[in-house]
Amino acid sequence: MIRRCLSILLVVRQGCRTARQAVCMRSVIVFTILLFATVSESQAEQTRHILILNSYHRGFQWTDDQTSAIEDVLTGSIDNLELYVEYMDTKHIYTPEYLGHVLDVFHLKYDKIKLDAVVATDDNALRFAMKHHEVFSNAPVSFCGINDYYPAMLEGKDAFTGLIEVLDIKATIDLAIKLHEGIQTVYVITDNTPTGIGQQRDVQAVSKQCKDMEFQYLSGQNYSHPELLEKLKTLPENSMVLLAVWLRDKTNTYIPVDEGSPAISSASTVPVYGITTMYLDHGIVGGKLLSSQAQGTKAAELILRVLAGQKPADIGVITESVNPYMFDFTQLQRWNIDKTRLPADSIIVNEPESFYYRYRKIIWIVITIVILESILIIALFITIASRKRAEEALQESEGRFRDFFENAPIGFHIFGADQIITAVNDSELEMTGYSRDEIVGKKTWADLIVPDQKKLFEKHWHEITTKGKASNLEYKLVHKQGHHIDVILNASSRFDASGQLISTRGSILNITKRKQAEAEREQLLKNLSSKNKELQSVVYVASHDLRSPLVNIEGFGGELIKSCQQLEELMRDAVFDETKAKEASTLINEYIPESIKFIKAGTAKMSSLLTGLLQVSRVGSKEVVVVPLDMNRMINNVRHSMEFQINEAGAELFVEDMPNCLGDGDMINQVFANLIGNALKYLDPERKSKIHISGRIEYSNSIYCVEDNGIGIDPAHQDKIFELFHRLNPADTAGGEGLGLTIVTRILDRLNGSITIESQPGKGSKFFISLPTAKP
Repeated sequence: MIRRCLSILLVVRQGCRTARQAVCMRSVIVFTILLFATVSESQAEQTRHILILNSYHRGFQWTDDQTSAIEDVLTGSIDNLELYVEYMDTKHIYTPEYLGHVLDVFHLKYDKIKLDAVVATDDNALRFAMKHHEVFSNAPVSFCGINDYYPAMLEGKDAFTGLIEVLDIKATIDLAIKLHEGIQTVYVITDNTPTGIGQQRDVQAVSKQCKDMEFQYLSGQNYSHPELLEKLKTLPENSMVLLAVWLRDKTNTYIPVDEGSPAISSASTVPVYGITTMYLDHGIVGGKLLSSQAQGTKAAELILRVLAGQKPADIGVITESVNPYMFDFTQLQRWNIDKTRLPADSIIVNEPESFYYRYRKIIWIVITIVILESILIIALFITIASRKRAEEALQESEGRFRDFFENAPIGFHIFGADQIITAVNDSELEMTGYSRDEIVGKKTWADLIVPDQKKLFEKHWHEITTKGKASNLEYKLVHKQGHHIDVILNASSRFDASGQLISTRGSILNITKRKQAEAEREQLLKNLSSKNKELQSVVYVASHDLRSPLVNIEGFGGELIKSCQQLEELMRDAVFDETKAKEASTLINEYIPESIKFIKAGTAKMSSLLTGLLQVSRVGSKEVVVVPLDMNRMINNVRHSMEFQINEAGAELFVEDMPNCLGDGDMINQVFANLIGNALKYLDPERKSKIHISGRIEYSNSIYCVEDNGIGIDPAHQDKIFELFHRLNPADTAGGEGLGLTIVTRILDRLNGSITIESQPGKGSKFFISLPTAKP
């Protein structure tokens, strides 16, 4: 087999045309060598001494199957294994005197052998190992095939683990009733051994669950083997036989399985079912059978877990059933049972084998060899075809690259490890003003850049040749005619297998016009900033200087009112005719006061506008101090400062828990004060006014919502409400001057925030404020 593997490896190696394929092939060979080396090394591990202690004798099928399964698991898992197998033969003799002789023999055989583990099969071997544990070096014990188990029996026995026999009696009886209609009586056969007595108790416990069935017990304590056979010949048709165990009758005569079970099946006038595989292929129809092989396999696996370091006490005792449904094809035919009525995944023995089933191993070996050789041939064809396609693709790729290189709208060049340019396209030649003969093989990239950037290029060259690439490097090239060209260079390097630099490829993009545009833009921004400062200064001076005349107008208006009052008092004592007195009274009491009222209203309006303009001006000029803000505390302060206005308007303010943000404390305070004030100005008189403030975090922003149930905003106005002096209803004197939301917008712009609105007339408005989140 090894020679065939090496031959295949050699053929595959010869088919490896590329360096990468050769590397892969070397990896496979190295792995194979390491695998054999590991196997050889594992064989040098310490020898494990393990004893299989059987309750019964060699040739007893139950014991032979258990032993075979245990040996298969242990020999397949442990390379250096010294396996000892003992048969206590307690089916033939089980007396204290005999067990004493067995103990003496074991002392002679195992006193000088340090056992690593013991596997005990069935009850008698387990009891013996528990009572005389020291004979077996107090080694860990795994047991199987146990009938008479109770948890207290292992108290203080930390070195013991294993599994018990789980008899699926109820499942087998239920299946028999399903397959044979009319069954009313179950005849149960058990012998006089401890196993038989224990299994009879198990059946009696199950019988309590079958209230409509009658159970008759044909026990080895009451029947000899011939008497049992005579009894079976007289069973009624509406019955079945459950063969639990029959190895020793009332005369203490041992009955071999291959003699007793066939005789019972032949004598019985009704189907015989079982609960263990011991009687399968010896006359029973089948059932959900306790498998001796499964018991032995599991017990051996438990020993492997113990040898791997797990404590037996931590494993405990396994009590779950894994018994399969198993049947004898011969008995199925005898009792006219259609196998399609059997449970799924049932195992059937003695079924005639097809040609495929009989020679399936050979067939699959041949198929596997053919498939492997076919795969190898296909792989070689694919390798050859792939190489041909790769060569064609390479030629096509080279053609596309050359076409792209020569006709690209941006500059391309290639230079060697000595920085000498070896290739350049027409776009770069046009960009620099040189001909190909003037550059290729004669100039380096450093020769083309301005002198004060040569040191910068050396730094970038180190990066290009060590990291393999560099991007977005800005340089100034010197045109052949002397003027400068701004370019962006992107470069990458190629290295050979030893890591030596082969060449460097670069592309350059002419950004001269972009640089000029950026310079012009920068100058425009400077001019705009200067004009903006001048505008802010004008607004500030205008709002400040115009306030003085307004104060004078307001003051003299008050004096005019007082003068009118004095004039009215003087005229009260003067004598006028009725007509002139009425005209004077109308003038003093109506016209003059109304004019003064308009003067005061106008001055108040102008004062409010000037105050707003001053606030707008200060927003643009105020120094911004951005810090993490506790928004719960911030909103609470705003609420306290506006408590009078809120109560005066009869409104309710609800505030949820708010996430923190980054901002200027004074500015954010003004934002929420303006929004709450705006909500109070536009209340809906038809319902109780409510203002609700909430917050959440979305990605890296804190989103706050100020919601009211006021009059709402018509969609036609929603795009304009943040503009300077815009009011929902200019004729309404109850609102503001249209500066509150403008100030909010200016503040949020300076804090890298934003504000949006959702509103419906008659339903209220929602203002959403977005600000950067403060990291915890």
